[in-house]
Amino acid sequence: MADQPEPKASTESRAVLLRKALAARPWTGPRRIHNDLASNLWEGATTAGQAAIELYISQKPSERMWAAIAVGTALELALKRVIVDISAALIGADRVVDSKLALAGHPMPNTSLSSTRTITGNEAADLVRNAYKGVAPMQRCLAVFSVRNGAAHLGYIEQNALEAAVADLVVIIDALLPIIGKTSDAFWGAENTPLIDHILVETKDALLVRIEALFAAARRELDLKSRLGDEVFLRVAQALSMKSETENNGQDVGQDVIAHSCPVCGYDGQLSRYIDEPDMEFLRSPRREPGDGHRTASPDEFDCYVCNLHLNYAEMEIIDGFEPEELAPSEHFLEALEAWDEERDEDVRQQEAGAALRESHMREIDDEVDYIVERFGLDL
Repeated sequence: MADQPEPKASTESRAVLLRKALAARPWTGPRRIHNDLASNLWEGATTAGQAAIELYISQKPSERMWAAIAVGTALELALKRVIVDISAALIGADRVVDSKLALAGHPMPNTSLSSTRTITGNEAADLVRNAYKGVAPMQRCLAVFSVRNGAAHLGYIEQNALEAAVADLVVIIDALLPIIGKTSDAFWGAENTPLIDHILVETKDALLVRIEALFAAARRELDLKSRLGDEVFLRVAQALSMKSETENNGQDVGQDVIAHSCPVCGYDGQLSRYIDEPDMEFLRSPRREPGDGHRTASPDEFDCYVCNLHLNYAEMEIIDGFEPEELAPSEHFLEALEAWDEERDEDVRQQEAGAALRESHMREIDDEVDYIVERFGLDL
């Protein structure tokens, strides 16, 4: 029986549904699947980033949930997109050799794309910070991933934190795009660019306004203390400044506190910094190559006891004199490196001994063959 033509009403209904389906923007996953990793990461990052920027102020809880998850997804994929330009193997999970080999382009028939294990978002941020100083500030990245994790693991979303995370994402992406040679339009979409520009300007302007207010308050505090008289003020200021040098106890691993000149009064204040710890994965095998062990100390909080100025990491990002500092390897790293050197030397000795034993065994076999040939007059 010949196929009957489909009723016009049914055809139009299906066409409407099809148009709606094509118009619906997926909140996660690449719009197109490519054969190269860099393109997949880029498409995934832009899709998630655009979803975050379009949904984070929605009145629907479900859309805010996707925005919270998408904001962290966009950042993680964008960071990994930067890393693969250095080496795709760098995004492979350290303990999963098959994934590293697959990402490096080695044929791995039993390792599919969905089973490939990669580093975490925070690990990706650490790599980018080490490769490009001043990019992907630790505290901004932590804030974004905290919002994503709260939504993904606990179903918890705080709207103020989500809005701040979106602003953090915009600031971070703005610094990442020139590294990979992409434009803001390409990442966020032309229709979202005015909003992105507004967020960048508003974020910077809001910080500048806040900094000026903080500086004004600090100057008022100085004015009050100066009424004590020059001699008394000097003694009080010196005593308070010394406090910054003595309160350096009970710090967590990966943090330090140093004295730092206050941008308002010039006396020493107390600067807390986060320190990126070097990669210690080389300790798992004598055949892994260690890095140089250098660390980055990123400003986190500043307190001046003389003028009562308090600054957070975002404010210090745009104030001269609070740049991240590269630190020499720690004693812990150097001790670990020494132990690794010894283990590697022992591994080399064992390999040489094994090679010598195999060579000796082969000589014994050759001698035995020569004896048999000579003894029985064989023509081999």
